[in-house]
Amino acid sequence: SNTASVTFEDAKVPAENLIGKEGDGFNIAMQILNSGRFSLCAIGAGVMQTCIQKATEFASTRKQFSTKLTDFTDIQEKLSIMSSRHYLPQAMAYAIVGGMDSGASSLETEAAVAKVFGTENAW
Repeated sequence: SNTASVTFEDAKVPAENLIGKEGDGFNIAMQILNSGRFSLCAIGAGVMQTCIQKATEFASTRKQFSTKLTDFTDIQEKLSIMSSRHYLPQAMAYAIVGGMDSGASSLETEAAVAKVFGTENAW
């Protein structure tokens, strides 16, 4: 994403309009960014879970040469690869939310890696 520096000199902000304490703006922005990254990972994991369920349902009911698709080893392999690619983003999402719940102050790396891995595998 594109980023830019913004500077406000001598800007007056009423105390009731402050988010957090004065000077904490960057930390608050990073927390919001990490939350968004985490959300993308969790969404990707959910998308993958639904795709696996739909693919498994289809392969279980569709027949080719009088045989269910799930009986073919190539289809079994594809479903297992889908499942293994789903496992890590889901586990990462649980680990990150656990860190958030326990008050971890630094999850930037975890959130960034989770976002990339979750979205790349979901799409």
